[in-house]
Amino acid sequence: MNTFFTILFNGISLSSILLLAALGLSITFGLMRVINMAHGEFIMIGAYSTFLVQNFFIRFLPTSAFDLYYPVAILVSFFVSAGFGAALEQLVIKRLYGRETDSLLATWGVSLVLQQLARSVFGAPNVNVSAPSVLNGNFEVAGVIMTYKRLFIILLVAFCLLLMYLLMYKTSYGKKVRATMQNRSMAQCLGIHTNRIDTLTFAIGSGLAGVAGAALCLLGPVGSSLGQNYIVDTFMVVVLGGVGKLAGSIAGALLIGMSNAAIQFGTSANIAKAIVLFLVIMFLQKRPQGLFTIRSRSLDESESTPTIEGLTFRQKNLAFAAIMMIVALLPLFLSPFRVSLVGKYITYAIVALSLDLIWGHTGILSLGHGVFFGLGGYGFGMYLKLVASSSSLPDFMSWSGRTSLPWFWDFYKTPSTTIFMVIMVPALLAFLLGLLTFTNRIKGVYFSILSQALALVFVTLFVGLQEYTGGTNGITDFSTLFGLPIAGKTTKYIWYYVALAILILTYALFSWVMRTRCGKVLVAIRDGENRTRFSGYQVANYKTFVYSLSAVFTGIAGALFVPFSGIISPSEMSISNSIDMAIWVAVGGRGNLIGAVLGAFLVNITKTLISENFPEIWSYFIGAIFVLVVLFLPRGVMGICVDVKNLIKGKFGQKEQKNERN
Repeated sequence: MNTFFTILFNGISLSSILLLAALGLSITFGLMRVINMAHGEFIMIGAYSTFLVQNFFIRFLPTSAFDLYYPVAILVSFFVSAGFGAALEQLVIKRLYGRETDSLLATWGVSLVLQQLARSVFGAPNVNVSAPSVLNGNFEVAGVIMTYKRLFIILLVAFCLLLMYLLMYKTSYGKKVRATMQNRSMAQCLGIHTNRIDTLTFAIGSGLAGVAGAALCLLGPVGSSLGQNYIVDTFMVVVLGGVGKLAGSIAGALLIGMSNAAIQFGTSANIAKAIVLFLVIMFLQKRPQGLFTIRSRSLDESESTPTIEGLTFRQKNLAFAAIMMIVALLPLFLSPFRVSLVGKYITYAIVALSLDLIWGHTGILSLGHGVFFGLGGYGFGMYLKLVASSSSLPDFMSWSGRTSLPWFWDFYKTPSTTIFMVIMVPALLAFLLGLLTFTNRIKGVYFSILSQALALVFVTLFVGLQEYTGGTNGITDFSTLFGLPIAGKTTKYIWYYVALAILILTYALFSWVMRTRCGKVLVAIRDGENRTRFSGYQVANYKTFVYSLSAVFTGIAGALFVPFSGIISPSEMSISNSIDMAIWVAVGGRGNLIGAVLGAFLVNITKTLISENFPEIWSYFIGAIFVLVVLFLPRGVMGICVDVKNLIKGKFGQKEQKNERN
């Protein structure tokens, strides 16, 4: 019985934390349809606001007044975060309504800027917030130790829910919000200032995230990455419950929190989190609308994809050949370290091609492609580690207490089986996921969120299963590459040109695919999935095929990456890495393979140069570039090239016409 009550209290406690973090997101995402990847940073802003209020009370007010700081901090956290949210809506979000994936990418850039701002102001180390004395302590009921802090968070969530219910369903403002979100044009015709409603609603959602940050201060230290620990969980709470339903968010938080507490009781926290997220993903395959549904602006409506027209097939090939020629000559002028660095960029270009194939040409935005990159990298890393260990037990397994090699490591003992597994493991995972997802017609932002959750599942598993994967440290200490010393100059150069050859083959294959009947169907799916389906095409089969093909080459890129980096770790599977991949394509220009290659090189070269010259503030530059590209260059760098070409062509055409008239 004690076990039951312990699980119950822990589950309710975790659910309250998830719900508090997701409450603001249920407004900005659930009602406004804005994919705000900076939501976690508003949580962080609230936490740091609490820290500042605490320090103000310590420095300027008597000790007897210290406990009063926390109620003040909650209010300050709300208004400060709401202010940041209103500014974000005015400067960025208002230009991206109806462009959900673009809002996701732009707010990711904002997230990088806000995290760097926190590090610049407060420093990299975490800071601590002291709870008011009244919240220190606990009591025992039925053998369960209940802390005052967690009970307070539960009560705070209940209070916030009550306020949100009254605001949204018992006030004229709430009616205007719901009217705006359900039918904006009609609301405008009725005299509702929809722009004002958008700003205020986004500010309220951001302010609630700040309150969540103030509450999370009670449970642990505050750092710049605080909010990122909750971003995927909060999205899953909202999607599981049903986008736009307050009751759905409550149900989603309770289901995830209670399940996590129950599973964690017999396993570890990492394994429990991975299992729960996996179960949620499986549930959403069958019920993508979540537990509850609401009629409003739909997230799964297809949005237009900015593509690049104006370059002929021959011009694209010539541009690609020129880039490849430059890359092929670079080793003549670079040090071995720089050669390895550019070698990484080549593998990134393969990933960008793979992602552009499904996003730019098919309309599938995957934010979990880092999983396939990591699986390919781990496969080749396992082979290299076994070679370095003379096929005996790797060192990290011995440190973890294992005495025998896990059965699945046997597949990576020879080069031939390793290459087979590098190809087949990502292909099989993508095929199964694609078959489930696309058959159930999950698309758009919903698919992007599910792919994020998949990435978190794999990162959590690979970190938790340390005795099999090396945990956070990953797999490293490789000695040879097919008989050659892996750190040798000759080996680096050979592997460099192997990667370059595979990049060229990948481009050639994908270009051929897009010129076939299959490629034309993929473009039709991107431009109008329902029309393509009604025309008699098996859309799910085409999408599954192209998703699996993309995963295969992403896994190959991961395998090529390992000798250049000398390590493979769960960070390569992370959500941030997957979003970076999408940014490469967006910067270069989606829907154009040459743009994807160009974007991968440009973004990573820029990131390297900025991080080397401005190591403390490089995130400002990178984040700003992401935001500016999404806002002002929706067709990327290649779009500029096409516009310049058309401008020059137009001028020459006018001159020719003028000469003919003369």
